[in-house]
Amino acid sequence: MDREEPVLKTLGDFSGSLGILRAPEKCNGSGDCRKSVGAGGTLCPSYRATKDEKDSTRARDNVFRAFLTVSLKENKFDNKELLDVFDFFLPSKACAAECLSNVDVASLKAEFLYQYYKTNKRPLRSKLMGWQCTVD
Repeated sequence: MDREEPVLKTLGDFSGSLGILRAPEKCNGSGDCRKSVGAGGTLCPSYRATKDEKDSTRARDNVFRAFLTVSLKENKFDNKELLDVFDFFLPSKACAAECLSNVDVASLKAEFLYQYYKTNKRPLRSKLMGWQCTVD
């Protein structure tokens, strides 16, 4: 890997992967995230619902890495397309546990949302859900 990686400050610790941009590069592309329940897999709930590659963990992983690598914005996470990519993603405990490459897309999504909302307003639905969770 001879390209120079952008330096991205993150809230989460991605040092075990040599940074947040290297974490998605662990994906080997095997497509195990597309296993069906009948085939002994539980990944990925959103892919299982749609059977569309764009909703697979593998696709999200690749798009995440690509957008962050080429973005020229000061906040590389400030990207509406990435927000759309993660919007239908339902993190499950199986995300990191069953991935043969140990790519934790749920952690990538959490970091993305944290960084994205540093630049953009949070939607009302997120505020209401956050408020509801703190009241109970």
